[in-house]
Amino acid sequence: MIKLMCHFKRKPGMTLDEFRDYYENHHVKLVLELLPHPVDYRRNYRVDGSEFDPFDQKANGEPDYDVIQESWYPSREAFEEMAAIAGRPEVAGPIVADEEKFMDRSATQLMLFDEYGTRDGVGGFRLSD
Repeated sequence: MIKLMCHFKRKPGMTLDEFRDYYENHHVKLVLELLPHPVDYRRNYRVDGSEFDPFDQKANGEPDYDVIQESWYPSREAFEEMAAIAGRPEVAGPIVADEEKFMDRSATQLMLFDEYGTRDGVGGFRLSD
C-alpha cells in the first residue's frame, strides 16, 4: 500500500467553510469521476482557531495549508497508473481549472509515503503488512 498526501491552501479571501464546502461538494465528485478510485480518500481540514503548541514553539502567522488530503493505493503500480491518467490533458485540464476556483495552487505540496504505525504500544511496523 502506498499513500499520497497533498497539502492544499484556499484562495485568498475564501473562508475555511467556503473552501471545505466547495472541495466536498464539487471537487471530490470531479476527481472521483475522472480518476481511478483509491482504496481510501480522506480530507483533513484545519480547524480555525485551534492552534496546538504544547512544546511552546511559538508558531507565527497563518498555516501554510488548510487541508491535508490522503489517498491510499494498493501498490506503487496502481498509483503510477492513476498518475499517468491524471497527466492526460483531458483529465488534468478540468481538475486544474476546478482547483483554480478555490485553491492557491502555488502552495500545493504532493508527497508519497510508505506508512508505518504503532498499535498497543508496539511500533515500527508497516501499516500495509
